[in-house]
Amino acid sequence: DELSPQRDHVFAHLAERRRQHQEALLRQGGLPEAVLRATMYVLMGDHTVGEHGFNAFRHSFAPLMKDGRVHNSPELRAMIHAQHALLLDRPEEAIAALPNLVAPEERADALHIIREVVRAGSPDPRRAARLAKIEQLLAPE
Repeated sequence: DELSPQRDHVFAHLAERRRQHQEALLRQGGLPEAVLRATMYVLMGDHTVGEHGFNAFRHSFAPLMKDGRVHNSPELRAMIHAQHALLLDRPEEAIAALPNLVAPEERADALHIIREVVRAGSPDPRRAARLAKIEQLLAPE
């Protein structure tokens, strides 16, 4: 197939663009992105985020919307999409970057929101192990 080298070049280019975008996302954001990324990581222990967990997250995320850190539902949806893709493609790097996203004085607040959302779901040993990892990374200094 004579289009194969061209197609391969296009796919390689797109893969490189995605890698660069995700590299920037690893370091981009603050408390809202960190809370979302960490919560999704914990809830994705079984590779699903149920409606109950999502609703609990939206409820817990409301204070961040009220104080202007997240402005509207389309912005929140875009943030969810970006963080989810990052967790699927580069989970270890995404989690390791969390301490850089949250100021030390905000870590207790972040952990409070994350724990509240996780408690809304059903108990699961995989979630508990993932939550422990997040707690260790975001332990207030």
